[in-house]
Amino acid sequence: MKTEGSGALRVLSWNVHGCIDTRGRYRPEEVASMLQRLDADILALQEVDTRRRPVGDINARELFERTVASQSVFAATLADASGQYGHMLMSRFPIEQAHIHDLPRFDKEPRKLIHGRVRTDQGPVDAFATHLGFRRREQAPQVRAVAGLISDARHPVVLLGDLNERFRRGAVFRALNPGFQSAPRRATFPSRWPVLPLDQIWFRSLHLVQSRICRESGGLSDHLPVMADLSFGEGQGG
Repeated sequence: MKTEGSGALRVLSWNVHGCIDTRGRYRPEEVASMLQRLDADILALQEVDTRRRPVGDINARELFERTVASQSVFAATLADASGQYGHMLMSRFPIEQAHIHDLPRFDKEPRKLIHGRVRTDQGPVDAFATHLGFRRREQAPQVRAVAGLISDARHPVVLLGDLNERFRRGAVFRALNPGFQSAPRRATFPSRWPVLPLDQIWFRSLHLVQSRICRESGGLSDHLPVMADLSFGEGQGG
């Protein structure tokens, strides 16, 4: 674990695709087990879907909160009588304050930004989690709104999410690069033969120790998780 004594904060973002694997099977318990193995302190999970529970009526959100990290904030973007669909910010440290911001909307699915003030053992961190739209006409105004909101944070910042950024110097890079750093943007989608760097980690007033794409997650989702260790002191990069 990174939570005690190591000086590093491990953060992770993963689009879990409703816990539907690349063969169409519902596998929430295997996703939860993988998250436990990856051992992150702050996590952002996208496409968490409690509407479809074909095996044993397992509620993925409740499972993650019970087995991965009890501190969480859920942003529902779609809902019906059977449950909710959205994304969540999770932490092993206390989340002292939480806000959910609406982002510019262009289609039937709203987009939101979660902001949680996380009290780590080295001080507060403003953690943000989002899932941006895929179309260019919606992505640019959404990421500009995100940039404005995270720029106002008073503490070290980490932004995690499926940013749906297909281009290495696209709208996300142009909006965030002036004031924030990113972990190396590596391809995460599709998980079996990744070519697009959709899932990203950005930060400010923290230092990168190391980062990687978690290929051991295999075909549990159509996305691979991206993970980084960040420090409050000087990092090594990579």
